[in-house]
Amino acid sequence: MHPILNRRCNPLRAIMVALTLALCATSYGHAQMDSAGGASRGPFGQGRQGFPNLPSVRGTVTGMQSNTATIQTEEGVAYTVQCSDNTRIFKNHQPIKISDIHAGDMLIAAGELDDKAHTLRAVFVGDIDAATVQKMRADLGKTWIAGKVTKIDMDALQLTLQRIDQKTQVIAVNETTSFRKDGQSVTLRDLHVGDGVRGKGSLQNGIFVPEVLHILDAARLARHPMPLPTPQPTQPQPLSQSPPQP
Repeated sequence: MHPILNRRCNPLRAIMVALTLALCATSYGHAQMDSAGGASRGPFGQGRQGFPNLPSVRGTVTGMQSNTATIQTEEGVAYTVQCSDNTRIFKNHQPIKISDIHAGDMLIAAGELDDKAHTLRAVFVGDIDAATVQKMRADLGKTWIAGKVTKIDMDALQLTLQRIDQKTQVIAVNETTSFRKDGQSVTLRDLHVGDGVRGKGSLQNGIFVPEVLHILDAARLARHPMPLPTPQPTQPQPLSQSPPQP
């Protein structure tokens, strides 16, 4: 049996940077939020979102009116994020004002979601600036990966993924790759076609090799999709300076 099939994750190596990991934090212990895009009922991976029991929406800011932001997901679906004086807004672990958000930024908002009306009354809003979003898009498949497994080649130790930007990429794993699922160390044999994966790593001989792969099984992946943020406008404009209303 190849040693990688039985390799367990070294906890010291279990460090994964997803789209918004370590970028947005709440006053509730500076909890981290996960990857971007779309509406979701929970985080991808180990479930360490600031509000794990609240639905969330993620998307690119396309407009602002008073205390309401309009965002658009990768699928092109628009959501309205309503803020109030009680809404906590953060960027880089620091509290900010609505006026500090710009068009093209990525917003991750958690609160009371009306899925039919595509409206969320926000308790928490995390902001990632447009330049950071653009860089993360450019680095996808080079320094980090996220997507759905469509093929597993155990002999070649390669995985074919449908990435979150809908592109196909073949990645490799080796004896240094660790695997995590539901917060536990697992092996390559615990990965199945249809599962979601994310992880950071690097290109080796032209192919991406992750340091750690976090696995989300297919059933949970269907409930928590992983779309990528939409591109930002060429010239981001500041939002309205109006303060949030209750």
